[in-house]
Amino acid sequence: QIDYCIIDALDEVDNSKFRHTLKSINEFRQNNKSIKVMFSCRKHYVTTYVSYFASCQELCYLEIEKLDEELVLKVIEKCSSSIQECVQKNRKILKLLSIPRYLKFFLDYNKQKSDCSNIGDLFDFVIQCSINNAIENHPGIKNKSKSLEIVIQRVLEKIAFVMEIGRKDHIAKDELYTILDGLKGNMSQMLLANFDLLYFESRILKETQDNLQFENTELQEYLAAKELCRQDNIESVIYDVAVQKELKHIYVNWFDVIPHISYIAENSETLINIVKLIVSYESNLENEIFDSFFRYIDSSLLFTQQQEELFVTIFNNYLYKPVYIYWNSEILNLLKDCYSSNCDALLKPPYEELNKIQLANISCILGRIVEERSISKDIREYWIGAANKLIESNDEDKQLAALEFYRALKDNDDLVRISSQYHEFSNSVKEKYCDI
Repeated sequence: QIDYCIIDALDEVDNSKFRHTLKSINEFRQNNKSIKVMFSCRKHYVTTYVSYFASCQELCYLEIEKLDEELVLKVIEKCSSSIQECVQKNRKILKLLSIPRYLKFFLDYNKQKSDCSNIGDLFDFVIQCSINNAIENHPGIKNKSKSLEIVIQRVLEKIAFVMEIGRKDHIAKDELYTILDGLKGNMSQMLLANFDLLYFESRILKETQDNLQFENTELQEYLAAKELCRQDNIESVIYDVAVQKELKHIYVNWFDVIPHISYIAENSETLINIVKLIVSYESNLENEIFDSFFRYIDSSLLFTQQQEELFVTIFNNYLYKPVYIYWNSEILNLLKDCYSSNCDALLKPPYEELNKIQLANISCILGRIVEERSISKDIREYWIGAANKLIESNDEDKQLAALEFYRALKDNDDLVRISSQYHEFSNSVKEKYCDI
């Protein structure tokens, strides 16, 4: 028989007692060789107190990895359909749920509410549960009221916003004190009067080697977006804090913050204006960061007219800038969701005047719309007619574009018809034809 001594949650120990506690555990190990000692601790504590852990000889370290996406999705299958739909729209929340304690909060949400109007409700619930757990686990806090939770979250929002402005994922302790000192009103006084600041640093935030950060990047981004939406003129604030004016460039960290506005801001028109701002200022649109920006925008929260306006803005951007849309781009999904027959006039530019990039982008957009939605007969006939003209030319680029339109519009009849011309095609066109 083997005896075990299992010590859970070493990270719950007060900072001032951490070294002594670890030393006591090590002494117990040395004096009781026949007993297997196991203790758990959050990973970043090992980094912070690396010298303490190094003094404990013959330790075997095991890291519990985050849950993989497939397992998380299996768990989510047991939730209500509205919750599943919210999670599937936003991969950020899916990434958050790979952490077991956040997944537990998520399941608690499903038990309590079983319905989800938008993804912001899930983020808020996870944040509130994290704050509440920290409050409940501190025996010295007498005022454990709802108002204290609200104050802590509001302060976290302001800290996250300042960190995003500084494009930081961690700050020094003196920077935290500077942020708290600069808060308007009596928010910081209310926090300090009712909450232990050292506990705030180590349990609400995450302390690693004298630096402070949020436990999860997605939570920092969401909290920063919450504070952004509290500003009087959001578009103006974004211009001030997120745009590098001389280079006409959007600082990349804001591409992860701004999409949250789609389900936080009370005025959905704000999101449309911000997209217009980004499109007008960001020239390097082929990068994956810009693509991921559109991935997290929830178009279902927009009115039909706003969806159409968003379609026009994005479509025109890719029509007039020499940038390809990737075939598997999230931008195509957003365009598909925002498309309506009112956008048809935009989808019929004179094809004779378009270059190969413009033709490729339009065929990609049409292809994604046709995959899941119907497209008007007029648009279909226009582009099949254009493809028939392009395939008859001797220009290789135009012939390749024609084949992409046949594929996008699922025009098998014309693909069969032009097989008689196969021997006249260049090798590149022959290869594309066989691929299709």
